[in-house]
Amino acid sequence: MKPNVLLLSLSLIAGVASAAPQLADEYIGFSGAFAHHNVSYPSYNSNEDNRVGYALTAGYYVLPQLSLELAFADLGDSDGKDFNGKVSTSIRSVSFSALGHLPVTEQFGVYGRLGAGQLRARGDYGFGSYTTHDYQPVVGIGVEGTISNEWRLFAELTHYGKVTLENQNGDSMGSVKAMALQAGASYHF
Repeated sequence: MKPNVLLLSLSLIAGVASAAPQLADEYIGFSGAFAHHNVSYPSYNSNEDNRVGYALTAGYYVLPQLSLELAFADLGDSDGKDFNGKVSTSIRSVSFSALGHLPVTEQFGVYGRLGAGQLRARGDYGFGSYTTHDYQPVVGIGVEGTISNEWRLFAELTHYGKVTLENQNGDSMGSVKAMALQAGASYHF
């Protein structure tokens, strides 16, 4: 009887061990981003500008429909002019998100993103330069397609939040809002 229990236990352990790598799906990704900036300064009309940027991601599927992701996004620089001179901003984000995946077919699915990120905005306005780091919610919705076991393509609309630019005294000097339409590929290990 004991050999049967041992054999059953070993086969159960082997079955669980062979299933574990299927759940462990690490990935890295790269995407190009078409970023939309909305910049407001006190004596400067609100300026909307579109820029090209990029994002780098690294993630891990903890469940077949749930992944956790660390991302860096450079959403580009925005330029304008007012009576004080050049107005420019640059936006960067480092974020951590949970992604909920909903497969529609075996090759195609949709997903939603919910996370938090540190949004860094730098503004040059008139005679001053202002840099602010602020934590903002990061939300997005996207579609993904499987090319092979290793490669997937995706497209996503992501909202990165709004940052208020402040001077050394804590006075508001302006604000920057950013969102991006991203498209790219991810490689799964």
